[in-house]
Amino acid sequence: RGVWPFFFFFPAQHLVFRGLSTAMEGARQRLYVNQEAWDVQGPAADGRPSAELAFLLDLLPEETRPAVLRFRQLADQKRALLSQLLQRHVISTAFGVPWAEIELQRTKGRKPFFANRPSDTHEIAPNFNFNVSHEGWFVGIASETHSIVGFDIAAPQQHRGGPHSSAQQLFSTLRSTCTGDEWSCILAAGPEEAQQADFRLHWSLKEAFSKARGDGLGLDFGTVNFVHRSVVAEAAAAQAAADSTAADSADQGGCVQPDPHIAVTLNGSVQPPGTWAFTTETIDGHCFTVARGSPACVVDAYGVFRRTLQLPRPDRQALADWVQAPAPAFRRVTVADLLPADPSLREEYAAVRRP
Repeated sequence: RGVWPFFFFFPAQHLVFRGLSTAMEGARQRLYVNQEAWDVQGPAADGRPSAELAFLLDLLPEETRPAVLRFRQLADQKRALLSQLLQRHVISTAFGVPWAEIELQRTKGRKPFFANRPSDTHEIAPNFNFNVSHEGWFVGIASETHSIVGFDIAAPQQHRGGPHSSAQQLFSTLRSTCTGDEWSCILAAGPEEAQQADFRLHWSLKEAFSKARGDGLGLDFGTVNFVHRSVVAEAAAAQAAADSTAADSADQGGCVQPDPHIAVTLNGSVQPPGTWAFTTETIDGHCFTVARGSPACVVDAYGVFRRTLQLPRPDRQALADWVQAPAPAFRRVTVADLLPADPSLREEYAAVRRP
């Protein structure tokens, strides 16, 4: 763990990831918050936010606050607010940009990006981008410096809320989202619980892949086929060890290797080796999936996000180095951890948090 050396070879895209520099480590993040455990008070009867929510909302640009408050349910407000806090925290800590100066935009496919990134960040993070996700108990973020990144959390049904559906009902409703080969794999996973877990893995892989590219709702999941060995069966057999490892990783950090047994085809075309890599972690039954791929795969109708990428078309070897590099493990943080690094601000938040 700790900091490893890295080396630049010319041209600049030939950065060999033998580890992380301190600067690059700050821009490659994997963080999550347990929103279920965050015991913030909801709005008052007249609709005004609680003192804690109001304090945190004041940290955001005024035009962003309605996007949080438009939700009626407190859980949805928490998820929207945590998403904003995570994005600004990662950008500010990575590049030293004050929160007030961070401009966040989205592509047509709803991929978020840092629109006004300073040019002096291009050397350590030429293609800086990030992705957020929330489902069940957790809200999280993944960021990368060179490859494009997509991130998805897939929660067990009991943590998602809403009516319970049997595996048969769920699979019937979502029949078109998986290919025939994928359904064969899912149905062969074992008992119903294992089948649902395998489906979550496939769904999460597709979401992460789509979110990395920036497709939005434009990608037909039925055209994306994932092949993997029985990851779910292995994970189920070692669930106790996995939970222990996840807890240690969440507290102490660490690295996760890309899974070499996951391959993807799009519209029947196998994606070339080294083009995409996927990591999966299981945290309290939630599947955390991160996809890393080539910047050349970005779907950006307006072209604004693509213009922030300094190395949009890497050669094959550089890309393989980028996507196959070990990734940071997800680390659990609290709301207080996400605040700007101002001691007086943190003291004020602590006072607001007191009953």
